Amino acid sequence: SAIFLIGAIYSFEPDSGRYGKRFKGISLDQLIGIVAARLDLDVDLILSSSRQRTVALARSIICCLAVDQLLLSGTDVAGRLNLTPSAVSKLVSRGRLETQTREIAKELPAVK
Repeated sequence: SAIFLIGAIYSFEPDSGRYGKRFKGISLDQLIGIVAARLDLDVDLILSSSRQRTVALARSIICCLAVDQLLLSGTDVAGRLNLTPSAVSKLVSRGRLETQTREIAKELPAVK
């Protein structure tokens, strides 16, 4: 069931998300904690201005999952991670390329 509107297709079918599921009952802060634990990082380090490789990786995974799965806006994610919306957009793209993003996504509870 789709509607054609100004050349675009809008579907009303349930969306399962980029990684096959959406997350249920997880806040952005919980996601940050899960990723921090998985990568053995301190949450404060992720929220800092650090440019370490592992911290940047954690931020890219968080941004990707928050935008694609939690359906949060880039602006909301940027505010929590102390980044600009433009930086979040770039990190979402990087996070989509990371295999660890998919691995972490598999461990999170899905919407039934």
